[in-house]
Amino acid sequence: GLVGSHAETVRELRSTIDTHLRTIADLQAQVKQLQSALAHAQQSEQAALAKWEQERKGFEHTIITLQQNIAELLAQRQAAADEIDKLRDALSAAQSALAQLQKQKDKEIAELNAQIRSLQSTIEQLQKEMQGMISTHMETVKELRTSIEKHTHTI
Repeated sequence: GLVGSHAETVRELRSTIDTHLRTIADLQAQVKQLQSALAHAQQSEQAALAKWEQERKGFEHTIITLQQNIAELLAQRQAAADEIDKLRDALSAAQSALAQLQKQKDKEIAELNAQIRSLQSTIEQLQKEMQGMISTHMETVKELRTSIEKHTHTI
């Protein structure tokens, strides 16, 4: 009877230890998933920056070309007055498009940075919680092992 009771207590304590160890493994998997999401967000930010830079260079090239065309036409001012106006309009449109692209890029970067900060904060909070839970679980495991030793010794 007493040996059976102690053996049952040992089985229950081992089951509790297994549960705590599974909880620790689950928390570690959640941290890995969040770290993966953070890496993906950082890659998205880099891709957005690269795309913007490519578009910006295209607009800069267009602007330089238009400015050169304007300079050439100014040399032939009388014959080219209408063409100059068209090129100025095109230059203005290109500059507006570049300004709009800059605004969009800034917005996207701000959103990606906010996502990154949020993910980093979540990871830090989970790591703190995980450390606390691991400490608690390890202390519980230690206490359960001590209890098992006492029950085993009693048996």
